[in-house]
Amino acid sequence: MSKRILIVDDIGFIVEFKSKVIDALSKEIKQKILIDSANSVREALAKIAQNDYDAMVVDVNLPDGTGIDIAKVAQAKKRADTHCRPDDLSPEVRAGPYLFRRIFQKTDPADRL
Repeated sequence: MSKRILIVDDIGFIVEFKSKVIDALSKEIKQKILIDSANSVREALAKIAQNDYDAMVVDVNLPDGTGIDIAKVAQAKKRADTHCRPDDLSPEVRAGPYLFRRIFQKTDPADRL
């Protein structure tokens, strides 16, 4: 099963670089990843309306808005598609940002003993 990622940045070579990195990673993990790109908030919102994305890599500062605008629309679409209320989510999912930070937090090996 393939995954779909949207990359949004107004600088072309950054989009190209991120696409190459994700493509290389997909080959390494043997996971097909379809990559779409957009160069503006308007273009990104049009793509989000047409497709469902498993992940997005979004620049915060864009000429016609912010990456936060894009994230809010994508999140609202996801909620509307799943008909899910926050109370329906497991505590682990509701704590997602905290868990993400905890998983990727650098720790001293001595702390693991």
